[in-house]
Amino acid sequence: MFRSNCLVVVNILLMGLSTSVVSPNVALAEDKQETMEKRLAKDHAVRRQKLMRDGRFEAGFSIGSTLGDSYRRSFPLTLHGNYFFTDQLGAGLTAFYALTSETSLAEEVRTLRPRRVAANSFSAVTMGIGLDVHYTPIHGKLSLLGISAIRYDLGLLGGVGFLQVDGAEQDGFTIAPDLGLNGRFFINDQLAISVFYKAYIYSRAEQAAIIDGRPSVETSWSAHNFGGLTVSYLLGKPSVGYE
Repeated sequence: MFRSNCLVVVNILLMGLSTSVVSPNVALAEDKQETMEKRLAKDHAVRRQKLMRDGRFEAGFSIGSTLGDSYRRSFPLTLHGNYFFTDQLGAGLTAFYALTSETSLAEEVRTLRPRRVAANSFSAVTMGIGLDVHYTPIHGKLSLLGISAIRYDLGLLGGVGFLQVDGAEQDGFTIAPDLGLNGRFFINDQLAISVFYKAYIYSRAEQAAIIDGRPSVETSWSAHNFGGLTVSYLLGKPSVGYE
């Protein structure tokens, strides 16, 4: 009986001791947490941000294709030169030369209706230069298996192009405003790979049908779409900003 009472007393003492040891630690952790929360509520956290575009010149080369053409498709080879005044705002020049090929629909039309089409009955963009303004509001990092991260940005562009259209009785140059999207992935601080989409808006006839021995052309205003892949090199080094 005396032995069992001793065991009860020992257990009570051990429980009290453990409580006295743990309680200060818990209270201390709660005090630290409250202090951190109060500090974050009082002062805004400041973090360093690498500015990948601010004050830098970007030179690039892209390959692409027109999208949705019915009869003749263009494959522009483009040189880019962009300068970014800030990390979000920049301007750039583009110049391209385009190879062309006829679609399967154009080949079928030539086979089924050879008297309705001529050698140059289908139109395509073959050359162009342009000026664009770039706005890049979204940027961040993509984590690869938690080991490394790759920086990216998403931006808008808009401007005006001066395009040469060949075929369908429309040989010559035309002015075409453009709008587009661009997504850039930085391999390192200097090298980047981008995907882009751009739509030129202008009046064009896609084909000239031969009727009574004479070409008949119908033009209309529409968006003519381009897409492609760009490899670019950025001069200089990124700067560091604070948020």
